[in-house]
Amino acid sequence: WANEFGFLEKDEKTGTLKPTGLGIMVFGKNPETPFPQTVFKVEINYGKGKPEVRDFKGPLVTLLPEVLDYMKDKGLKMTMDKSEGKRKEVADFPFEVLLEAVANAVIHRDYTIEGATNYLYIDPDKIIVRSPGAPTYPLTLKDLEDFDAPSISRNPKIMYVFNQMHLAEQRGIGLRNMKHLPEEGFPLPTFRMKAGMLEITFGRTKAYIANKAGLKNTEKLSDEDKQVYLYIQKKGEVSRGDVVAEFGLNDKTAQRRLAKLMEKKLVVMTGDRKGAKYKTAK
Repeated sequence: WANEFGFLEKDEKTGTLKPTGLGIMVFGKNPETPFPQTVFKVEINYGKGKPEVRDFKGPLVTLLPEVLDYMKDKGLKMTMDKSEGKRKEVADFPFEVLLEAVANAVIHRDYTIEGATNYLYIDPDKIIVRSPGAPTYPLTLKDLEDFDAPSISRNPKIMYVFNQMHLAEQRGIGLRNMKHLPEEGFPLPTFRMKAGMLEITFGRTKAYIANKAGLKNTEKLSDEDKQVYLYIQKKGEVSRGDVVAEFGLNDKTAQRRLAKLMEKKLVVMTGDRKGAKYKTAK
């Protein structure tokens, strides 16, 4: 199987099987020696003191699970949820969403870029995942920002291995899960290219949400007001009825929150009052 799949190749002179470069990266004992780009760098800033840094090495099949375990144990603050009558640990950011972002960084990065490694940064406000290489052709940055791109892998054999390990899927579900972050109280992640690397940034606190949304002088805005603003920003344009349905408000409460956002000059109204639409101010 390994020979047919390209992880091993037969030596023409001796007829013996030896690992290919791909085989070494995925299954080799010390792949970082010939392929230093396989190292995964993690930095966690707890908001006080020196940040905690760690380099993960070894074959990709063990490296990815180790990064995920470290991220869960060290990077995401865990609280106890007793809502279902029993104690269980709950992270302060959706672990499954971050798992998909980190797994994609390992699976889909451009391994021909030898001078760059995958990178994960976590601090109390945000989480950043960087992966060398642009989105795989024909995907574009705009496709990712629309959160509905098909699954296209730069490294299909690596993708296959992690799919068999149940650490990756091939259906584009990861991006769709990110699209639902606002429903859990988090802003949509941002995508950008930085120095040849694809960078994804996730916000994880109310303060970061307000800053990302451009909300300033917000001492008189409640968290609920900010969530309405984020909803309008996400949808582009909404009616008062949309706000009522989205947040389960009565008509007067929805109108009051929209009025407060307009008073702060964060939202503008178009059309007449009966058919009014609301959008974020330019």
